[in-house]
Amino acid sequence: MLAILTEANPIQRTIDGDRNHIVIVTLLRGEKALLLEEDFNRIIAQGYSPLWRMARARDGSSYVAIYGRSGRAAKFRPAIADLVVERKRSQPLPIHLDNNPLNLRRDNLLIPQRQSGGQNPRPA
Repeated sequence: MLAILTEANPIQRTIDGDRNHIVIVTLLRGEKALLLEEDFNRIIAQGYSPLWRMARARDGSSYVAIYGRSGRAAKFRPAIADLVVERKRSQPLPIHLDNNPLNLRRDNLLIPQRQSGGQNPRPA
């Protein structure tokens, strides 16, 4: 198991049907997350680890998070979706339009507008 924590997850590069350059990141337990290559490169260039895993939120929903022990990830382990949409702390959490937390392509992520009373809408 130690080898998993010290090596980057397998990464594949491909082109989707819309001719977007896509990166497929294999998570620690074998799940595969998809995102645009430019977003992946930007996240890594910011000093975040390429080691990612599925995590569970307090409400029971799943999300892809950084699992790293070096650089910025040592102190701050954000959700990858937050990094893709460059969410500010004051903004609501992004939702996945297709309800698939492994689909991290920008066109699948939406930061909802706050509803009156400060409540965030939740995906169905």
